[in-house]
Amino acid sequence: MRAAVRLGKRRSVLEFISSCAEELMGCLGSTEVQRLDISLAEISQAAWTLAKLDVREKNWLLQLAQTCLPKLRDGYYNKCQKTSHAARDISRLAWAFAALSFKHMEFIHVSGSTSMKNLHDLMPRDLANFAWAFAKLTVVHAPWLAALQHQIPGRVKEFSTQDLSIMAWSLAALVVAGNAVAFCAVVKQATQRMSEYQAQGIASLAWSAAKALLSSCVWEPLQKVISLRAAHVMIEFSPQGITNIAWAYATCQMHGYGSMEFFEAFLPEVQPKLCGFPIRNLSSLAWSLAAVNFSYRDQLLQKELLATLACHATIKAGQMEPQDMANITWAFAVLRVHDSHFLDVLTEASRKQLERFKADEASIFVWSLARLAASGTYVLEVAMRSLTASGLSAVELANVIWALAAIHASPGQLPSSLRDAVILSLPCFNCQNLSAIMWAAAVLVWQCRCGELFYDLAAVAQTKIVEFNNQSLANLAWSCAKLQEPNPSAGLWDALLQEAFRRLPNFAAQHLSSIAWAIAVADQVPRAVQDAAAHRLLLSAVAEKAAAKTTEFGAQGLTNLVWAFATVGEIHHDVLSASCQAASSSLCDFELQNISNFAWALAALSTAAQQKGTLSAISIEMELRACSFNAEAATHVELWEFTRSAVGVVWALGSAAHTTRSLVRALRATMHSAGQVLDRETGALLPCAALHFQCDLEP
Repeated sequence: MRAAVRLGKRRSVLEFISSCAEELMGCLGSTEVQRLDISLAEISQAAWTLAKLDVREKNWLLQLAQTCLPKLRDGYYNKCQKTSHAARDISRLAWAFAALSFKHMEFIHVSGSTSMKNLHDLMPRDLANFAWAFAKLTVVHAPWLAALQHQIPGRVKEFSTQDLSIMAWSLAALVVAGNAVAFCAVVKQATQRMSEYQAQGIASLAWSAAKALLSSCVWEPLQKVISLRAAHVMIEFSPQGITNIAWAYATCQMHGYGSMEFFEAFLPEVQPKLCGFPIRNLSSLAWSLAAVNFSYRDQLLQKELLATLACHATIKAGQMEPQDMANITWAFAVLRVHDSHFLDVLTEASRKQLERFKADEASIFVWSLARLAASGTYVLEVAMRSLTASGLSAVELANVIWALAAIHASPGQLPSSLRDAVILSLPCFNCQNLSAIMWAAAVLVWQCRCGELFYDLAAVAQTKIVEFNNQSLANLAWSCAKLQEPNPSAGLWDALLQEAFRRLPNFAAQHLSSIAWAIAVADQVPRAVQDAAAHRLLLSAVAEKAAAKTTEFGAQGLTNLVWAFATVGEIHHDVLSASCQAASSSLCDFELQNISNFAWALAALSTAAQQKGTLSAISIEMELRACSFNAEAATHVELWEFTRSAVGVVWALGSAAHTTRSLVRALRATMHSAGQVLDRETGALLPCAALHFQCDLEP
């Protein structure tokens, strides 16, 4: 049988194998099976042949498993002259069953228990294949894995690069506590031998390292050698390999230790290959693109690649599964790429499969559709599907609520089951769930539609305020401030201020900016007079802590921080100077709205004279954005965002007498182009704004 696999074509081989298998299975099923004395080696060869030909005949596999079990229990190792052969036979049989997705739990446990005392007899490939079988079948055989931990560090130098890749994938997929030592030994050995790796092995190793979430001290040396080696074999990467390595770098970057250099160099090489990508690879790549925090300059390439991806995904829309639809739509929503044709195609394709969406897929999909300004009627339909799906979590429920808010759902459109769903889940909500739901409720502004729910949520959150982690506490502050309503959250707000002040020394940069923003917003409501002293005290403490952390703030954090102080009219020179210095060197990473808000804050604080360097940097950056902005290729949303932000920047620079002639010329030309596009497609709305804009820009 094994020889036949290596010779004829698949069809003739299958016919031959079928006849051989029928004869073999007849023997296995006979009462004379013990007398026939079929060896484990012969059984493993038969299983190997079936696996290579992908013959998934369950009855055959079941007979193979049942025939070998008595041999394993009957001291098969002790009867073998060479235990290494016995170990190899068991390993290959386990590999064959896993390759055919045949999960026979009795065989798995007996084979694991029998072989774990003799793992030293296994060749590296057989050891890796055995581990792969457990991982493929998602079976955690704790004693066997414990024995493996002792084997790997001392034998890792015997492994080939393929063995290392298989073992790394297996250990990562199993995700078992205690695997760290063995996994790190495998990765360090692979790092030293990266020059021997080809594209498939590189992609597999990168995926495994990201899946296991290695510490930065192990990942950073690995990613450096991966980057160098991958550049030499870039042309060899398959769609799956490209997808795996993109996912790996995106995942590690999201956890704070992924390098962007390789990812940015990787993107131009990917675009020409997209036409050959299956739809699952396209959706996974889209997710990776959106998950990575690119600089503004690389965002242009990022969005261009996503647009090309959309063209190919449109052709293959009929092949999409719910997970693919959720991933791709999420990517477009996060990157704010509005492709109306692709959205229409995706919407039509999803209608046919809406009942197949799981709770998590439906909630992501409805959130993404709402953010992309899809049809409100269809968003409502998907939201209803999400709410009826089983297993809807608190975060997923928050996504649905946010989507309903984004489409301005009327009170009559809100399902009666929505509040009940939240109330029923209240006892099960942890602090993170509460924070997410309250955030969503604040976005929906339920004090006008369902204020009772926020009362209930606020009461529960107040009793658990000390249990909230720093991020959840910051989100909670945002929610209370966003509502701008003193009654439902009055007690919660007071408790929140006290807890935030207590934790201030442990707050990260993003928490400080969120708290500052929340205080500034809450300071504007009528009740704020009672809290003014507490607000000022906490804001001063935030300023002191933030001044030493400005290099840790992102673009949004710096903007929120400066905007908050400007809104309450508080000038803290140390934090302001440090923020301006950090912003001046990173304006290329700022969104247009952030640039506009930052400029407004400087003008509102009347500190422009002290921050001329920052204003000059803002002027230069805005001029670069204006020159590179393609009005013809931009969506309507992008045109309005550019217009609104440009007006804000010019107002701020004009207030500080810092408007330059070159900026005026660049913005005037861009605004004229934008006005023509909107005038042609949506009516003469922008030209009126452009006329006012030009008056402000007169030098």
